[in-house]
Amino acid sequence: MELPFIVSVAEGASVYSGEVRAYPNPARDKVSIEMPERIYDQVRIMDNMGRIVLQNTISSDKVTLNVDKLSKGLYLVELRNEKNKKVYLLSIQ
Repeated sequence: MELPFIVSVAEGASVYSGEVRAYPNPARDKVSIEMPERIYDQVRIMDNMGRIVLQNTISSDKVTLNVDKLSKGLYLVELRNEKNKKVYLLSIQ
């Protein structure tokens, strides 16, 4: 069974959910998202109020996002394509 929300609390850990891997989590300045093929074409990071604070198009099987301007806290990472979306929890330290 795959859970839609994933929390990683270990320093330097990664989130792996079937086809998607995001690391490090918690992050400080950058977070990378990898998938075996480009399953999703857009990534959004939202704050705890649901506001989009970072958005990027995914053009390959790996994307690295600069998160150094984000305040410390928990964020939702939404990966989406035309038909599906997945949401993950990301900690910024």
